[in-house]
Amino acid sequence: MSRICVVSTGLPSLVDACTHHGPGLRSTHFITALLEAEIDVLVVVVVSDDEFGCSRLPASVSIGGREVEFVETTEADVVGARVARTIAQFEPDGFVGVSVMGASIACDLAGDAPLWADVFGDIMAEAQAKAVVYDNDASLARFAGLLLRVLARADRFSVVSRRQADSLVGQLGLAGRLSKHTASQCLVEVVPCSARVGESVADVDVARLREGLGLEGAFIVLWSGSFNTWCDVDTLYAGLAEAMDGCAALHFVATGGAVNGHDDRTFERLQQLVTDSRHAQRFHLVGWVHASQLPLYYQLADVAVCVERSCYERRFGSENRVIEWLAAGVPVVTTAQSEQGAELEAARVVEVVPIGDQVELATTLVRLQSDPEALCRLSAAGVEYVRRQRDFAETAEALIRWATAPVRAGDADTQPVVRIGMVSQPKTMVALLEAYVDELGSAELVRRGVRWLWRRFRRRPFD
Repeated sequence: MSRICVVSTGLPSLVDACTHHGPGLRSTHFITALLEAEIDVLVVVVVSDDEFGCSRLPASVSIGGREVEFVETTEADVVGARVARTIAQFEPDGFVGVSVMGASIACDLAGDAPLWADVFGDIMAEAQAKAVVYDNDASLARFAGLLLRVLARADRFSVVSRRQADSLVGQLGLAGRLSKHTASQCLVEVVPCSARVGESVADVDVARLREGLGLEGAFIVLWSGSFNTWCDVDTLYAGLAEAMDGCAALHFVATGGAVNGHDDRTFERLQQLVTDSRHAQRFHLVGWVHASQLPLYYQLADVAVCVERSCYERRFGSENRVIEWLAAGVPVVTTAQSEQGAELEAARVVEVVPIGDQVELATTLVRLQSDPEALCRLSAAGVEYVRRQRDFAETAEALIRWATAPVRAGDADTQPVVRIGMVSQPKTMVALLEAYVDELGSAELVRRGVRWLWRRFRRRPFD
């Protein structure tokens, strides 16, 4: 029986906490699949300084009668004695880093052990999307630094789509990893977003939530999760407002919010649109809710929406939330920009609207409100699709095979012939550093400066 240490840069959603981003959902997917394959798992959960100690992370959780142990730490202390001691006692045969950030941290922890890096979405496409929202290219250098480190060290990689697999193979080629030593190995595997069809929640609890929100008799359109750089909140709002004009019963409920430290502006834009809206009282921005409460919101919803901007991040990426909605039996209206979106559209388990088309979004929502048979059909089809094609174990088969007997890549003992580094362009580095400082603003620069000094002198007080 092998032993795998999973490094997660977000609370796995199997832990009942308020804020669960994509990496946390992805961690739950991987942890559950590994445990069900009878592989022992230790999870290192890396949280921010502000979150440390506040999550009430349990020492362990039982999944299917098997225990998974957790150790919580911060990025600054991840290589400290406490984490190192826990990992040494566990004696892992290999490491799995979930997301590029998680994999980058795992590079520090793995030593010479085999490492699987889950490149959960194309991070450079994500950097581009962030650059548009913030009108600043500083993210490109920071994200590239993370990615290049992972490309150089990891032994196997997973991605969310075939499109992204092709992109990552190109990135590996530029990093010098497509050599004679790895020619016979499949370095990149596709592990699509997945969910588990669960038990339905009690009607009385849903009714209580509906009453608490003042939504008796309402037709509820749901959004759950973060408002990230790829979200087209202008089209989302405009389509909802127009639908509300034509349907007096329609209300919008959103759980989730900003992505702290990555994208605050998209959610702020939606909040401003709602504040100025003629239908402000019919927009319910609930904020982040505990994982145990999300099934109640899913059951509450008549339909869920996913409205995207046109960008590479969407074409290479995927949508955890859409699969979660389908698994819960929530009919979905989506712009379907990703490979997953195209597959769901072909399977006829979602309603698709054109990108940037507020009129079609409004028309589709109003039509579905008056067609309960269509909603029932979509609900049943979505549940069956996830059960047959997107369950945790089925989608993680490649990961499980590797984790059963982890191995290094064929070029583990060689030096890449190709090396890419922006350090070869000093003027570019200076320009990007200046852009990064400008993006932070004076208050955030002071806060980070004080934190850096505190860490610096805590580690080496007087040298």
